[in-house]
Amino acid sequence: MQKLAHQILLISILFVFTACGTYQPKNVVLTTTKSKNYINPYFSDITQDYVYKTSIEVFGNKLGGVFVIKKIDNQKHRVVLTTNFGNKLIDFEVSPTAFTVNFIIEALENKRLLKILETDFRLLLYPSYLVDKTFTGENQVVYAGKQNKGTVFLHINKTKNFLYKLSFTKKSKEKITFEFEEEKDTFVGKLIISHHNLPILIKMIKI
Repeated sequence: MQKLAHQILLISILFVFTACGTYQPKNVVLTTTKSKNYINPYFSDITQDYVYKTSIEVFGNKLGGVFVIKKIDNQKHRVVLTTNFGNKLIDFEVSPTAFTVNFIIEALENKRLLKILETDFRLLLYPSYLVDKTFTGENQVVYAGKQNKGTVFLHINKTKNFLYKLSFTKKSKEKITFEFEEEKDTFVGKLIISHHNLPILIKMIKI
């Protein structure tokens, strides 16, 4: 744990150079610039506990455990990470405007790590996304809008009306990708969170 926390500090000295221009998803064309709210279909049932077997890779270190996600009101979710044996590692609450840590073990007390978790889970758990552009392709519709000081792209399968990918971009570069598989109601069967400029990968499989 301490080695993991120490290596996370390396993030603070990474410099990412980005090219000029505007990011645009591939194989689609801009068709609409009308604003609307896209309701997040996942983790939205306040009566459900969303439980996932989890694997986290950070700078070559691996951490396994269980994530439990619970919607506690219209805007807020509680997220708990435990070991496979049920020992609590971190417990926090996140909403579009707030992030509160209820508990964290000493080995994970790292400001940069907490900022990454805040960003990832805020993007994942937004109740809705305000989008102002619609792109259309042969098999997908992509909605885009400003979010979290960047731009979110929501990739929807046209046949199944299924949100299968969320991309977060800044300064023309894709920074974080959320990939969703095996969707059923408000549950997603498998979730992969990939960081493109940092060696961070989170995999979650529904239990």
